[in-house]
Amino acid sequence: MIKKGYLVLSIQILWIIILGKIVFAYINPGTGSAVAGTLWPLIIVFFSTIGAFLIKHFWSPIKRFFSKDNKKKKE
Repeated sequence: MIKKGYLVLSIQILWIIILGKIVFAYINPGTGSAVAGTLWPLIIVFFSTIGAFLIKHFWSPIKRFFSKDNKKKKE
């Protein structure tokens, strides 16, 4: 059974596609830089979040690896 939210969303999307009008609009050159200026921080935050998770998850094995290596060099 399809959830009610997905059903409503798909009906709205089909409604827009079927009843939508073709629009001819001018997009000025500054719009591209505005879109890029908005998307660039989102991309950075996305990859920073993934990096922070990986560092948090694998920090103990990395720390253990380098601490074992240092003990062997001292002896």
